[in-house]
Amino acid sequence: MAVKYRLRKRPTNLSKDIEDGFYPQVIRTSNVDSRGLASYVTGDKSFRCAAMLGAIEQLKEGVISLLEDGNSVSINGLGAFTLTAQSRLVKDPKEIRAGSISVKDVAFKVSPELMGRLKSVTFERE
Repeated sequence: MAVKYRLRKRPTNLSKDIEDGFYPQVIRTSNVDSRGLASYVTGDKSFRCAAMLGAIEQLKEGVISLLEDGNSVSINGLGAFTLTAQSRLVKDPKEIRAGSISVKDVAFKVSPELMGRLKSVTFERE
């Protein structure tokens, strides 16, 4: 099945260096949640689906705990999760304390294997 897309006009008010043009934007057909993923993976068998939901929950808690300890977490074939940090801008490193640094985001770096598998995706204009 092809992934649907639409063409969007590139905003030119962000910078004078950006030329006019269009870029593709993927149209998501739906958002599959944990229950939907578990059902898909297990073939909708209720007992196996419940076990898969439990495994997904344990995986989530494990990833969170490992990130909280300063680790990055790689899932073979998918990619790696890492924390990014933020604080106010300072001129002297002595001006900042650990208490004023916070989590900015969780970054996800896609694995080469996943990118390789997705290279064969076909696209269809809406």
